[in-house]
Amino acid sequence: RIKSKYGVKKTWLGDPCAPVNYPWKDINCSYVDNESPRIISLNLTSSGLSGEINLAFSNLTLIQKLDLSNNGLTGKVPDFLSNLQSLIELNLEGNKLTGALPVKLLERSNNGSLLMRVGGNPNLCVSASCQTVDLKTKKSAYIIPLVASVAGVFGLVIAVALFLLCKKRRQRSSGGVRTGPLDTTKRYYKYSEVVKMTNN
Repeated sequence: RIKSKYGVKKTWLGDPCAPVNYPWKDINCSYVDNESPRIISLNLTSSGLSGEINLAFSNLTLIQKLDLSNNGLTGKVPDFLSNLQSLIELNLEGNKLTGALPVKLLERSNNGSLLMRVGGNPNLCVSASCQTVDLKTKKSAYIIPLVASVAGVFGLVIAVALFLLCKKRRQRSSGGVRTGPLDTTKRYYKYSEVVKMTNN
């Protein structure tokens, strides 16, 4: 799968570990009684690899030495490399890897259980402080759109409330002005009032 993914130009055919006297080039295998041979060393330096480090490498559960140096690998160093418990040497020099190294890989490198080479990757951060920056960046990516959404909804609610308030005020104002015909209902007058109005 690794060969097909990266188009590795090597004469790899059949079982990489068999027959015992003819294993694949740049591959070392372990031969334990009553167990199937397993790959323990893989050297793909200067093999023209490009793209991200493929998940297929996670199947090499007993790998001890993995050399992917001097290729064109891009993207982040994947976390699954940290789970390769038998891995004691990892060479990623001379690629185009970016981001921060997985915390577990850094820990294993610092405690001496893993020999790791990552030079020649100018955009790869090899410090534990990068993890903090990376987490802050991820949080900002979620928080900013969330705040913008809440602000938008709040603004819409205010706009609707103002519209309804103005509409209600207009209705009240128009209700105090009478535009209909004058009241012509009958009214009864006293005799004294009639005299005054007619001057008689």
